[in-house]
Amino acid sequence: ALALKRPIIFTTAHYGNWEILSLAYAAKYGAISIVGKKLKSEVMYEILSQSRTQFDIELIDKKGGIKQMLSALKKERTLGILTDQDCVENESVRLKFFNKEVNYQMGASLIAQRSNALIIPVYAYKEDGKFCIEFFKAKDSQSASLEELTLYQAQSCEEMIKKRPWEYFFFHRRFASYNEEIYKGAK
Repeated sequence: ALALKRPIIFTTAHYGNWEILSLAYAAKYGAISIVGKKLKSEVMYEILSQSRTQFDIELIDKKGGIKQMLSALKKERTLGILTDQDCVENESVRLKFFNKEVNYQMGASLIAQRSNALIIPVYAYKEDGKFCIEFFKAKDSQSASLEELTLYQAQSCEEMIKKRPWEYFFFHRRFASYNEEIYKGAK
């Protein structure tokens, strides 16, 4: 994908050691910008920011960061986005995830289409004491619809969770938008 000289968007999930993805990429290939949400704890945010900005890693705040994301891609920086959270309807594509209706974030797909980027789902996990990084095939944003691009990300995420379920680290109410009954009585 790097040889194509096209913008690249890596999508991933709260899976394995997702934090190592940007570090490994930046150390080997160079500039990457990662999208995240500012943590409520200022102390934890500072600690994580120091780790996250080693090499040539730029942090982009998820809230209102679309211009920054497009600018990063224009500057030939790779972009990394976590896409596995539930979100509101106007920021998502409604699809099946583990046979349940969900809103799956379409931000990466939208940005890919606006910037002519390739979308590459990528996941990091540990096996036999070593970190492994698994890349899925690049999906061309110019030959796929918004829905197809988003479904591809959801399918890759589901595939990795099925492959190594203990690696998925997410306690968000993922299915709440259309399946509230799952959470009745949960505290």
